[in-house]
Amino acid sequence: MYGLSAGVFEEVARWLMYRFWAKDERSWKEGVLLGAGHGGVEALFVGLILLATLYQMIAVRDANLADLVEPENLEAVKQSIDMYWTTPAWSHFLSLVERVLTMIIHISMSLLVLQSFIRKNIGWLAISIAYHTLVNAVALFVAQTYGVVYSEGVLFLFALFSAYIIYRLWKQEPEEEIIEVEPVEMLEVTNVEVLNRDTIEKSKYD
Repeated sequence: MYGLSAGVFEEVARWLMYRFWAKDERSWKEGVLLGAGHGGVEALFVGLILLATLYQMIAVRDANLADLVEPENLEAVKQSIDMYWTTPAWSHFLSLVERVLTMIIHISMSLLVLQSFIRKNIGWLAISIAYHTLVNAVALFVAQTYGVVYSEGVLFLFALFSAYIIYRLWKQEPEEEIIEVEPVEMLEVTNVEVLNRDTIEKSKYD
């Protein structure tokens, strides 16, 4: 099934992270930070790949490909380069837009998995796996059927729903109990005998 393996792998990995590594992270804020970290690493890799691709395309744009590529691969490489430079510039940044939307979705999934510890119910892990699978399956189906632009539109809708999940779980976050400590009154001390050498000498014989 589309996306099921990725959903199981990533969400179980998230659960294991909370269980064995982030044992003390049990608040909404910490769940958001862990989810953003997951999505942020993916966004970083995508950004680096885009920059590396751009650098390579600039380097070979005016180069003599016959000196760089095997003859049997020359035509395919030329077509790839021509396709890159004739593709609208905005389409190259769709991957970055996708990463931003995906980061929001990752945060919501991180919070869903966290609920299995806060609420002590493993069913929340199953919900996160199901949601992850649904997002992957629908986005992949739309991309293959209608194109990448429509797939990004679907991801945008999922990101909006994920933002709602993040908001709802924030509203349900239990408030920290503030324990008020009453000030301790200073005891009045009376009849305190001042110690001096005479009183110390006198105490030896009492």
